[in-house]
Amino acid sequence: MRAHKSAPDLASHRDALIAVLRDAIQRPDLTPSVLDKLVRAHARGGKTLYSRETLIRAYRAFAGEDGLPPYDPAVIERLRMKPVRTSSGVTPVTVLTKPFPCPGECIFCPNDVRMPKSYLSDEPGAQRAEQNAFDPYLQTMTRLKAYYHTGHPTDKIEVIILGGTWSFYPETYQIWFIKRIFDALHDFGAGIDQSAEIEALLRAMSQLHPDNNTPNVRLSGET
Repeated sequence: MRAHKSAPDLASHRDALIAVLRDAIQRPDLTPSVLDKLVRAHARGGKTLYSRETLIRAYRAFAGEDGLPPYDPAVIERLRMKPVRTSSGVTPVTVLTKPFPCPGECIFCPNDVRMPKSYLSDEPGAQRAEQNAFDPYLQTMTRLKAYYHTGHPTDKIEVIILGGTWSFYPETYQIWFIKRIFDALHDFGAGIDQSAEIEALLRAMSQLHPDNNTPNVRLSGET
């Protein structure tokens, strides 16, 4: 299961974060490299080196206070990482199915037993899927939250399902998998997050069946 990093407490870092944000907003030439240099300059003397994710969270929390101008979405765009990823206005969310047998015997196809057919465990998307136990809800919710916290739009989503041979999975699993993706999209839009409950259930299941930590059904892909 995913190990969550603890982010700095905004309240206890309020003054320092506002100082960085005030400086950044005043820079008309705020490129990613300029922002990195600015953040490092504010971190001199043993102070905290803030990530862009933390700066975005702080801006959402403190905009309009202590010398910061009122909230402006354009500021988020200047602070966020890798804006090209969502430059079209549509945010891609990739969800992987669980490992599952494939009827094909393609000699060139990777056969990593930890992954859906044709995928390798060192691929970023595959690593995220494994960290979330290949659960479609967890994968979708985790990715949406990551996009939101790094300043990317989450109002238009393109879901990309990847895996082995989609048609070879049981129909009941296909329906369940798609439904759980829609559940996550709906919950995210409504401000609901069932991730903690799902993670607790998965942990309980793994303790009951330590030799069988993966359900019978794994998934495939379609775009």
